[in-house]
This record gives sequence, structure tokens and C-alpha cells, in this order.
Amino acid sequence: MFGIYRSFFKTRRELSGAFSLLVANLTRDALLELLPDFRRLLEKNGAMILSGLLQEQSQEVMRPLRLLGFREIQVVTRAEWACITARKTGLLE
Repeated sequence: MFGIYRSFFKTRRELSGAFSLLVANLTRDALLELLPDFRRLLEKNGAMILSGLLQEQSQEVMRPLRLLGFREIQVVTRAEWACITARKTGLLE
């Protein structure tokens, strides 16, 4: 499914569908809050790109990702910033 989510159209709980790719450039706290919704919205084997994190914050996001069934988690850093990519597995279905 192809779609673009903008918060002024729907709340995150109203949004539905199964997306193959999700991209979010948000703060650590916002990402942590939204991870369960991101998992719900991604199709099996869907990919996610998370940015807006400082390098030292990336480890705080990795554990919840694993607990939610994300795998193939990679972190790329540049200067003080980090970008995390992850893939949703069939675990927890």
C-alpha cells in the first residue's frame, strides 16, 4: 500500500493499512512512543527508517525495537546523529 501520513489528517490510532516502508524523523521520546503504532502499520518484512536521534540515544531505541519483533537492525552515524533501519518480522503476530 502506498500512502503518506500527515498528522493533521488523522490521528495515529485512526490510521490503518499495511505499509512496506515507514520513515520517521522524530525525537527519541516521540519515536519510543510511536514504535507500537509503527509495528502495527508495517506489513510483514516491512522496513523502517528512523532518524532524528543523537548517537548516544540510538541504544535506547534498539532494545524496544527488538522486543517488538524488529530484526536486521542497523545504525548508521554521521557527526552526532544516528539513523536506525529495521525490518518487521513475523514474530509477535
